[in-house]
Amino acid sequence: MLKPEEWLTIKTLLNKGLSQRAIARTLGISRNTVRRYIKREHPPEFRREAPWLSILEPYADYITERLREYPKLTADRLHRELQQQGFTGSYETVARFVREHRPDKEPQAYERFETLPGQQAQVDWGECPDPIIHFGVKRKVYAFTMTLGYSRASYVEFTVDTTAASLMRCCLNAFRCFGGAPQELLFDNMKTVVVEHVGDRVEFNPKFLDFAGHYGFEPKATRVCYPEGKGKVERMIGYLWSSFVTGQKFDGLAQMNSEVRVWLDTICNVRIHGTTGARPVDRLEEERRHLQPVRAEDYDICDVTPRKVHKDCCFSFRRNYYSVPHAYVGRTVQVKVYADRLKVVCADQVIAEHGLCPWQRQFIKDPAHFAGIVRRPRGALERYRRQFERYGEVGLRFLRGAVEECQPNLYYHWQRILALAEHYPDASVQTALAHCLDYRAFGYITFRNVLVKIPARRQPALLPTFVCGVCRPDLPTDVTRPLAYYDLALPAAALRSRPLQETTDGQS
Repeated sequence: MLKPEEWLTIKTLLNKGLSQRAIARTLGISRNTVRRYIKREHPPEFRREAPWLSILEPYADYITERLREYPKLTADRLHRELQQQGFTGSYETVARFVREHRPDKEPQAYERFETLPGQQAQVDWGECPDPIIHFGVKRKVYAFTMTLGYSRASYVEFTVDTTAASLMRCCLNAFRCFGGAPQELLFDNMKTVVVEHVGDRVEFNPKFLDFAGHYGFEPKATRVCYPEGKGKVERMIGYLWSSFVTGQKFDGLAQMNSEVRVWLDTICNVRIHGTTGARPVDRLEEERRHLQPVRAEDYDICDVTPRKVHKDCCFSFRRNYYSVPHAYVGRTVQVKVYADRLKVVCADQVIAEHGLCPWQRQFIKDPAHFAGIVRRPRGALERYRRQFERYGEVGLRFLRGAVEECQPNLYYHWQRILALAEHYPDASVQTALAHCLDYRAFGYITFRNVLVKIPARRQPALLPTFVCGVCRPDLPTDVTRPLAYYDLALPAAALRSRPLQETTDGQS
């Protein structure tokens, strides 16, 4: 049986004017075959009589058994196992076989549940696919979403973090938007709400429990890895991506929140809901009568984090530096972070308050925090000041004058001046310093030239004299000594060994 391509070749040669005998001779087939295929109006269907023998055939039973025992086993893992058994085929061959023979998942049955008006709202975070530039820094954007169970009315707010303070602040904004708080809020196991969830035992975050008690709702947690437990808000997040987020470009967080409020009021909450068959905004009017009123006393919504105050009277927070009073240097303070400001607390007392800076690597300082700092003088300058104090007020004036004149190599000149002054009386040094002050000359050379012209140089102390390695403190050190002095220091044996010297009269 000829292939469809060969049938097309016969038709093409026939249209070019070749006879059946010439076509048969060209293609190497019989004239009867050419005649039979010329009569066909459509190409023949190719059927393979012998089945393909796959390189994976010897390992098919092994793969099937492994998939039956472990349905989630990956094709990459199976490919590595087969290579250890001598398989030389590609990963794609194994992956294709696994796709065709992996056991189908058993369909999971769910029970749809509905809630009474004001009974429940579902809450979740969603991460936006595209980041934004937030005060000069590329940041991820998260969408807080709360959906009331009865009316399906939703509230959405975009943030750049998912901290506990942001969660509580968004919940409070949602309550105010809906006109009240439901009896319970349903969450997944986010750490800002649930500390631990094992079986039926749920341990909630104490800070969030305090927030829930303030506004009178009860937090609930779905089973671990069970997103279907809060399907209303999960479906709402998918609708938010498809209807609002996807395909739009935003200049910042403020624009996203302003535009999403318009979208909620004009599209989301006024559409005909597919499940209830009514507009969420209409059912919200009925549900508002069953919501709990929001308390007038605002809850202290903040994140608390410890920070250590450094030597510059500042602590670091989110790559910025904030000042506190200098008395708290070296101590650990508690920083309460609000939406637009932060408070610094130490020993239950607020010691500083700053506006929260959204930029980075900024210094936010209060000048009052640095008032009263005792400036300690620098070590070398203080050491020279104490040495010049020896010469009274003129010595300190000389020191200050050198600093004011920006004399280069100050420490070098002061060191040489003080070393030279040790050999002169204090009165002579004071006179030389006063003379240098009159001419505003603070260098060592000038001081030396003035000082050496002043008489009464201090006599150096008498030092022990060493003669031929023998210490003779009785010998004077400031006069010329005759040679006879050295005989006193020499032992007798040395004198006997000395050669005889001629005397002045020629006798030996």
